[in-house]
Amino acid sequence: MRKIPLSLAAAGLSLLAALPAFAQPEVILRAERRTDTVESVDLQQRQLLLRRPSGRLITVQVPPRNARELSRLNPGDQVQINHIDLIAAQIVTPGSPEPESTVMGGDFGPRITGGFALSRERQRVRIESTDLATNRVTFVGPDNMSRTVTVRQPLLVAMLRDVKPGDLVDVTITEVLALIVPPGR
Repeated sequence: MRKIPLSLAAAGLSLLAALPAFAQPEVILRAERRTDTVESVDLQQRQLLLRRPSGRLITVQVPPRNARELSRLNPGDQVQINHIDLIAAQIVTPGSPEPESTVMGGDFGPRITGGFALSRERQRVRIESTDLATNRVTFVGPDNMSRTVTVRQPLLVAMLRDVKPGDLVDVTITEVLALIVPPGR
């Protein structure tokens, strides 16, 4: 079960348009819209337990300012989830400031019940090798573990030509979740 901070108050992935621009372009890894079912509502703990269509459970932690919105939901209610994952990468010079991760959530206003959460996980990796024929890159992350991945996004494949062993790359994974509660709830 995964716990995601999420405020209840509005909806839409138009949030992405309002986010500050980054030096490196972001590439969509996944975008999905799904309907989850409310399994339980814990008003005291300000938590909402949702069941995804796959059967996986997800716990949503609601901030205190939006806790009263939880009383509008009941087990069995359907809520719409919009979910986008993005990735960005940028070659950096040794000695440049380390990237910082961020998490935020917020409201869009009182007219639609729902909310959003955004997290940006940033980390610096060191390139060990690239294989342009297979679009594979091997790198060492902050945990000193070596990983090899196949790059499929055209923008990032093009970047493989520019990196060489020893280069430092800041990688940003952005996750945006929007929760929409149907009107009348």
